[in-house]
Amino acid sequence: MLKKYSQSILALPSDIHDVDDVLVPGLQIEQNDRLGTWYAPFEYVNAKARLILLGVTPGPTQMTNALRFAREALGQNLSEDALKRDVKRRASFSGPMRKNLVRMLDGVGLHTALRISTTEAIFVHDPDLLHSTSCIRYPTFYRRGPGAPWRPYNATPAIDRDAYLVHYLDTELAPELASIPDALIIPLGASAQRAVEYLARQDDLALTRCILGMPHPSGANNGRIVNEFPRVRAEIADKVKAWFA
Repeated sequence: MLKKYSQSILALPSDIHDVDDVLVPGLQIEQNDRLGTWYAPFEYVNAKARLILLGVTPGPTQMTNALRFAREALGQNLSEDALKRDVKRRASFSGPMRKNLVRMLDGVGLHTALRISTTEAIFVHDPDLLHSTSCIRYPTFYRRGPGAPWRPYNATPAIDRDAYLVHYLDTELAPELASIPDALIIPLGASAQRAVEYLARQDDLALTRCILGMPHPSGANNGRIVNEFPRVRAEIADKVKAWFA
């Protein structure tokens, strides 16, 4: 995929500012009347990870950061594996949502279970502990109909009921999670939880490796973080402790 889209990445403006700079035809993988998917190099899989953080799909900030980093890296003649690893570590859960995510993960004692000072370290100093990924690996957007503007996918249509989205769960997410069988999976938000529950119904994933109930860390979800997270924090903390024990 990187080889296929490398020329389109290099053709992006040198001063990428926002998602409008990267939602270009040369990077589009596919689309239908309501959904469209674009390429960004999120394929790297950390097979040694002890923890999997599972988002829904890379959002505009993550997509923009990943393609900005990839454009820079392609000019440095890095190996393909090194480029994918570096891009994913720098772009995954980047932006303001990372502060919310670290706060919640520390709040359930994950840093203690992993024997690090704070879960911020898994993004910066100890990235080998983490595999970050998305239910829909490549940035996917939604529109109300042909000709309407593309908006970040936000649970409509349901991730486990739409054939376009389910195809990605079956062909990419299921084998990706199976390739790291000993890692704890924390789906972030209701849509990611629906995705792992779908895979469990297909016998492609054991829910015993998953911790459910964690809100999505997006800044747009602050209300749920404030209201819902305190109610589930103790239960999730007990499950984290038990898994790593």
